[in-house]
Amino acid sequence: MYWNKWGVYILSYSEKKEVLETILSQANGRVPIYAGVCCISTKETINQSLIAKFIGADVLSIIVPWFAADSKEELYSHYKEISKKIDLPIVLYNIPSIITNKIEVNALKKTLQNR
Repeated sequence: MYWNKWGVYILSYSEKKEVLETILSQANGRVPIYAGVCCISTKETINQSLIAKFIGADVLSIIVPWFAADSKEELYSHYKEISKKIDLPIVLYNIPSIITNKIEVNALKKTLQNR
């Protein structure tokens, strides 16, 4: 889990979990909480997304895998697998200026049609 501001992405797993738990506690159901997930692998993205859901996140913001360049088909498969395993709304997070992988509109449509 990560939150792209305040440097939270550099925290350990247990620290990230504590941050999300604190945010949820303070929000106390008044507003929906988006939990960001930023992992290199699909498997780890799914695992961290499930944890965020279990803790109480309302929505997931999932960035494209940022380390390795993936084909459009691999990105499609990445999001397809996540959406099959996670029954929360997912915001696809794209940072084209600093991340090699970019979410293409056609791949996004294909993912949404097969969800």
